[in-house]
Amino acid sequence: MALRWLMACLLILLVNGVWAQRDVRAQIDSERGNQSFTDKETLEKSRSFIFRDSTYYLGHYLLGGYLFFRANDKLGFNKAIVPLRKAFELMEKDFDRELRTRSNSFNVYNAVYRYHSDYGFIAYLLEQSYQNVEMPDKAFEVMPSMVRTASIRQAGVMPALPSPFRAVLGVVATVLDGSKDFPDKAIELPCSR
Repeated sequence: MALRWLMACLLILLVNGVWAQRDVRAQIDSERGNQSFTDKETLEKSRSFIFRDSTYYLGHYLLGGYLFFRANDKLGFNKAIVPLRKAFELMEKDFDRELRTRSNSFNVYNAVYRYHSDYGFIAYLLEQSYQNVEMPDKAFEVMPSMVRTASIRQAGVMPALPSPFRAVLGVVATVLDGSKDFPDKAIELPCSR
């Protein structure tokens, strides 16, 4: 009996924790806005986001981008690598399904576009940081994870065209094809003046 009660309490705490984290992340996303990486406010927001949820990629991404665009030497790029690497790993862990989504359906891809865009830019900044500190082997390790090999398929099953419709299309195509050389084959009619 006590074990069941303990399990029920743990389950309730786990569910509450997941919902609370989801709410915090939604709030962070709404506060994100269009931040410039060179703006001082970006540094403050990134630290605020990391304080509220250090397991969410966005705070680390903004901090790494801010440090990257302020870096002038090896020390600066080394400082940028740490949060960028953290953001990169958190995105791969938390949003793997979204990052693997490939679709030619606008609605499906639009739902995950932000994650693809952020992931690509994080990878670019991380790769450039590694190149600037003369670590090409680390830069090369970032690139294979960018290539996701899910094939793009139709958004749904395409139904076959009805037979009468296909027959009419065939006739129209034949007539149009024949009409191309019609002026060459037409008999000239005398003009009455």
